[in-house]
Amino acid sequence: MTASFPDSHLDLLQAALTATLSTVGKDGLQQVTALWYLFEDGKLKLSLNGNRQKFKNIAARPQATLFILDPTNQMHAIEVRANLSIAVDTDLAFTDRLIAHYGNPFNVRDIDGPDDHRYELVLQPVKINTVG
Repeated sequence: MTASFPDSHLDLLQAALTATLSTVGKDGLQQVTALWYLFEDGKLKLSLNGNRQKFKNIAARPQATLFILDPTNQMHAIEVRANLSIAVDTDLAFTDRLIAHYGNPFNVRDIDGPDDHRYELVLQPVKINTVG
């Protein structure tokens, strides 16, 4: 089953906000991480470093929940429960677009190590819950 993104919450999806991503670790417990996202071509996408725990969780179990709360109205939020597709962002083209969406505050090449790999994750919504 695939869920569709509601027009009522496109403002949150298209904004440069910080979301929380919840994944399940090997111990069965939730890990929640703040991160950036990009909504492009009708798809909700993330960039993750392959050496981070959240990526390891997703590689083992490609399911996650992304939650975005409107910082100006706590009664306006979206929760996206999704399966994820994973692709290597070899040339960092996607990561560069994501960072540009947030105003180019840094160069990921200065943060990631020389042997790190970045991945583009696309959320395939199974269930979407909204408030407001």
